[in-house]
Amino acid sequence: MEDLFLIKKNQLIMMEKRDFVIGKNEKWISNATLEQFESYVNSARRTDILDANYIRDNDIAVAMYLPSEATSTGVAAVNKIKDKIAELESYIDPITKLRTFRNITIVCVVQFKFSKTSSQDIRNIRLSKENIGIEVFLYSQLLIIPTSNENTGTYKLLNEQEKAALLSKYKVSVNQLPIINTSDAIVHFMGYPAGSVLAIQRDERGVSNGINFSYRIVVDDS
Repeated sequence: MEDLFLIKKNQLIMMEKRDFVIGKNEKWISNATLEQFESYVNSARRTDILDANYIRDNDIAVAMYLPSEATSTGVAAVNKIKDKIAELESYIDPITKLRTFRNITIVCVVQFKFSKTSSQDIRNIRLSKENIGIEVFLYSQLLIIPTSNENTGTYKLLNEQEKAALLSKYKVSVNQLPIINTSDAIVHFMGYPAGSVLAIQRDERGVSNGINFSYRIVVDDS
């Protein structure tokens, strides 16, 4: 229960850092004690405590807990993901007749790694679906908050104007920037997609003002 409590709290922190709105039904967990959390789970008989929807403008992030039996081969987990995507894609605004959600992110929380075949299936889904992302987090990856380590520096996602100014200043193309993988702990935690350009600020001795900036383009290594 202690691990589940920590994973849930860190899941909420992750979503807040991505600017998603945390509902009142979950907000209290951020300041709850382990005893309060355990009492809630037991009294409500919740087995889906990690499952939740988070909204940011017209974007939705759906956290899904996939138990060990669903990830032992990955087939059942992939089918659950497909079903959830189909459900979300079917949400149509009754007035505008447009899809309710512009971007959909499925955040899967699993105990064990998927098989290579299932990992490829998930990758194929991502590639075939425009504006749909699928992220997979192991329990162990949500037991910590990588952004809380001051040695990792501060990551900032550049907007299009900032990106253009950067490339113009250094007279390079975006593909000439050094790379950082989607599997990087902070990139993964923050959900930065492939193609994003990040400014990374670190405090370093020996630098004139004590601050060092570097720039990276995110590439998919899943």
